[in-house]
Amino acid sequence: MKLLPRISFVAALAVTLASANRDALAQTRYDWVGPVGVEANYKQGDLGAGEAVNWLNPGPPAASLQPDRTFGEYGSISNGGIAVIDSAIAVSPADLRIGELAGFTGALAIRNGGTINIQTGSAGSGTLANGGAGYGTLTLRDNMGVVSIERYTQNAASTLVTQLSGAGTFANHITASTSVAIDGTLRIERSPGSSFVAAAGNSWTIMQGAPVTGSFDAISVDPALRGNAGQVFTASKSGNTLTVNVEQRLVLQVDRFTGATKLVNPSGHAVSIPMISYTLTSVANGVSGANGRWNSLEDGGVAGWFEANPTGTQLSELNPLSSLALNSGQSRDLGTPINANPSVPFGTNPVNTADVSFQYQSPTGQLINAVIEPVGRANNLTLVVNPSTGSALIQNQSMQNLDMIGYTISSEAGSLKSTFAGMQGLPVANWFKANPTATHVSELNTGAATPLAVGAEFSLGALWQTAGNQRDLTFSYQTADGVLHDGVVSFGDKAVIVPANNADFNGNGIVDGTDFLTWQRGFGLTGQPNKSTGDANGDGAVNAADLTIWKTQFGTNPGAAVAAASVPEPATGALAVGALAGVAMRRRRASR
Repeated sequence: MKLLPRISFVAALAVTLASANRDALAQTRYDWVGPVGVEANYKQGDLGAGEAVNWLNPGPPAASLQPDRTFGEYGSISNGGIAVIDSAIAVSPADLRIGELAGFTGALAIRNGGTINIQTGSAGSGTLANGGAGYGTLTLRDNMGVVSIERYTQNAASTLVTQLSGAGTFANHITASTSVAIDGTLRIERSPGSSFVAAAGNSWTIMQGAPVTGSFDAISVDPALRGNAGQVFTASKSGNTLTVNVEQRLVLQVDRFTGATKLVNPSGHAVSIPMISYTLTSVANGVSGANGRWNSLEDGGVAGWFEANPTGTQLSELNPLSSLALNSGQSRDLGTPINANPSVPFGTNPVNTADVSFQYQSPTGQLINAVIEPVGRANNLTLVVNPSTGSALIQNQSMQNLDMIGYTISSEAGSLKSTFAGMQGLPVANWFKANPTATHVSELNTGAATPLAVGAEFSLGALWQTAGNQRDLTFSYQTADGVLHDGVVSFGDKAVIVPANNADFNGNGIVDGTDFLTWQRGFGLTGQPNKSTGDANGDGAVNAADLTIWKTQFGTNPGAAVAAASVPEPATGALAVGALAGVAMRRRRASR
């Protein structure tokens, strides 16, 4: 009979428990023993009596059976394995615990019509626990079947993943009869093989039936799901439901190098967004409300708008009588109100965009946080990918020259083209590919390092597969000193690099004696907004450092092309620099 494995085990277990003077109804743990890091079927090996090769009660007596609530049994997935439910599970556990044990991980995926019933039996509480003392991951795909439980819990170290393939999907979801307690991370992904792109107003019910308490510490979204930068995915918990929603919000674009800001309602949708006030805040960077820095709506002549007590960390405006609506595709330039620090080390941007917030108020009184979108160059070596063609290039967007000896680009989703041209395909000596695959491509230089001046770039050819829009690339590189660096990945246009140091103070296209006289007249000034008074390095002060830049750039046009600065070759140029500098020193001494 098919029930013999279970009956034999229960009989043996009863004898064992009795001899140990234990309660025969105590809860019994079944451990998931499926392969680590690999998906395996929840009921693999089931012959009709609840057998399962991936579940084990070590006993004594040992048994490979699915946990059954009838006998007070629960399942623990804590070995780093991934259990998959993609069909009906006839044997109901009393509890199912993912990442139950301290220091261990576990994962459960429910999809393709998979169903399970987790209910109290002779022991247990009918709980689907995502994370106990360890780390759990529960993945729910929108084509899952009915899942009925009494309780859902998720700890701060665990993740709930929802996979979406269309609007209005998740016809089935988790139904809890008693309670839902959330914490940790919600990760929203596009279902494998889907080309779905979300739109404002989309929503999906993930869980229902019981009061939802707690909140997610973080919500991460697959970039491929977003139709534009202003789409925000939120989780709501009203009416005994846990729902994922898509909203359309304003976007504040912040330049990483200059602090320039633009308020944008991205194109590609039909949502008009009104506001009656806003506050721009940046404590670490600081802000300036000075004319010429902050292009306020009041300064721009927008009727009814008034500046409200600007400070060094906060700028606000309000309209007490009306509102300003930005339609899809419209924007407002707010100037360069955020302070930039040109003295930051390599790898750190002059503007800390993570410190910037922009909150606006709707006509109904709702306070809404705009999306902060970093734009412009990064102070690092950057992999720039064209999202339309898949072609890529490496660009030195930093403020210093680099010498590179190797790099690696990775894609967990396998979106790379192993046939890419790379630097080996360019007239650059000694670069060779290293076993390229769809998940990793690398090149290294077996000879001398390749110099990359500020703004220099090297094309890698067709590197990225546009199909699927899997924007999961990572980029690392090694410099000549042997240090391994994490680079930046940017999907879009390459950066327009304007030299940071520019001693052409009058902008006539040549650094000459006239520019020296400008520096001389401005020497000692501070708080300068631009280079017109002799501030060549943009630090706001006219001092000896700017004279050094003038000497270096004498006879050149620093704005004509982006390249490493060099001392002019002609001897007459060097003599002129020395003569003018000598005159300056004599004049300074004479004036004392």
